[in-house]
Amino acid sequence: MHFGKTVMESKIKTTCSLIMTVAGILLQSCEYYHTKQHSFVSIDDDSTELIQIEEVTDSSIIAITDIADTVMYFRLNRSAQKKSISQAYYDENQIIVYDLDSLFFYSLDGNEKKRISFPMACVDYDIANHCIYIYEFKKRKISVLTSEGALTNTISVKSVEAGYYGNYFASINDSLYVIASPNTTGDNGGLLFVSCTGNIVGRKKTQEVFQPSQSSYSYNMVWDIPVFRTPIGIGYYPWYEDVVYWLNDNGETEPFFTEKVLKKVPVNHRTEVTGGELDEYIKQCKTNMWSTPRYYINKRFILAQYVYGRSTTDLPGYLLYDKKNGKSRVHKDLFSFSIMHYGLYNDYDGGMAFTPMNQCGDYLMMAGAGMAQGGMSGFPKTLYNEGRKFGENSVPVVSNVSKDKRKSKVLSDFFLSFDEDKQTMITALKLKQ
Repeated sequence: MHFGKTVMESKIKTTCSLIMTVAGILLQSCEYYHTKQHSFVSIDDDSTELIQIEEVTDSSIIAITDIADTVMYFRLNRSAQKKSISQAYYDENQIIVYDLDSLFFYSLDGNEKKRISFPMACVDYDIANHCIYIYEFKKRKISVLTSEGALTNTISVKSVEAGYYGNYFASINDSLYVIASPNTTGDNGGLLFVSCTGNIVGRKKTQEVFQPSQSSYSYNMVWDIPVFRTPIGIGYYPWYEDVVYWLNDNGETEPFFTEKVLKKVPVNHRTEVTGGELDEYIKQCKTNMWSTPRYYINKRFILAQYVYGRSTTDLPGYLLYDKKNGKSRVHKDLFSFSIMHYGLYNDYDGGMAFTPMNQCGDYLMMAGAGMAQGGMSGFPKTLYNEGRKFGENSVPVVSNVSKDKRKSKVLSDFFLSFDEDKQTMITALKLKQ
């Protein structure tokens, strides 16, 4: 009996030891050896040469048909959804929108299927793997959902560094996440890497770390998108720099292209450093043409959308690089009372210009009439039919130029049954390959 008890105790100890060893291996594999889930593909499989965009080779405007062969319009029936949308996604089966309070799932005919509360968050939709990742900055919590909205996992991030609203977030793979640190830390565009257990497992600082002023403007955290998903990888743009990188599956940066056409704001002139007046800062940026871009990328195009001095009230401009022919061009709208057609010129169906809000695979997405129409963005039908009204005068916003009149008919029919008081308009523009 005594011998049997000793053997049993020995077996129990061995089993416990084995379980702890296996658990340790699993934890290590989560923390340090990241399982490859998301594809990472070079923009050109036959070339690893760093793309350099240093001059404008084409002076023509950037039109929708230059970059897209398909534009689709959707009307979403609003219930609890706010009129202002911050992110929108199209995956051929549904439309998903986020209004800074909740994530909404709609059928393609515009009926709400599901609604989940996620206040103060950033959404990353990995369409290829049918996964939605959401980071709630206030709660410091990552939620993993299926494409239909079923919750499969939650991760609590164990660091107050990752708790500031206004950052951006992406899933690099199933065990590594990246959060862009806020400008209040003095590291504009710096990154935090988070494991599947919520631990900070890495940091990346930018080249220009500075001491922020006490009166840093929160608007500086709104325009920039330092980490972003594309159909060919996770992009990383350190604010104000000339180099855009890929984040590989281990979170390491790999240079993708340099862009020196747009002049960036020098560090000693930024409001985060000087604490100066906002109006004076924007005036100085416009005088010197100091810009801050966002980037949208697919296998063929690099599209930069930029404003002077990171002003969200400015009319955005665009820089387009076509890798197929190596040509680049810049298109910057100027305020005008003759026509307020602000954005990518609509020669597709003669409607309103297109101002991208976010990217979804090969699609660029826009809510309403786009950010360039300011407070009228939520009234696309009024703008389409009547234009912008100033007293007794009305200024058109549509181009009335279309290469295919049948597409113009599709758009006019869309607005016949569109109720802007009860519905939200979503536009999906598919980039050419």
